[in-house]
Amino acid sequence: RTGDNQKPGDLNRSGHNSLTVAGGLEPFRVKSKPELRAWLTAQDISPEARHLIEWLLSDPLERTVTPNGKQTVKQRVQQLIDIDTIASLNEALDYWPGHPMTLAKLAAATLHDGKPEERESDIPRARLWANLALKYAPDDAAVRAIAEPVLRDTAPPGSATTP
Repeated sequence: RTGDNQKPGDLNRSGHNSLTVAGGLEPFRVKSKPELRAWLTAQDISPEARHLIEWLLSDPLERTVTPNGKQTVKQRVQQLIDIDTIASLNEALDYWPGHPMTLAKLAAATLHDGKPEERESDIPRARLWANLALKYAPDDAAVRAIAEPVLRDTAPPGSATTP
């Protein structure tokens, strides 16, 4: 919903152009978040639209899960990690791809909670997640405590067992 005084071009952006009131395209000159924030301050738009734009411009990990929500993305991810199921850990990765603890726990859960008949096909994925967890947080003892056993337990026969 747009405000009564809002120009059609204010919300109709396409690539690097904006739609003018007359229906033409003109270059959109705002190139950075600070410039966009300054532009936003100068616009006569509804409080709801301003709130949504501010939410979109905020840090994706610090903002709330939804524009009008109270729970931050970090809090939601931690809640999903604490639930510690394959489904909750996959959802946590939707919010924060590459979160080391999520990757480590997903690797372990895939091996321990996955279907026995799929274990062989799960091993490469579990090893990938464990390796990524260690890559993203090499000095995190809690991540290492979960990811390293996955790598050790899934190492091919005759290979070195240390990650």
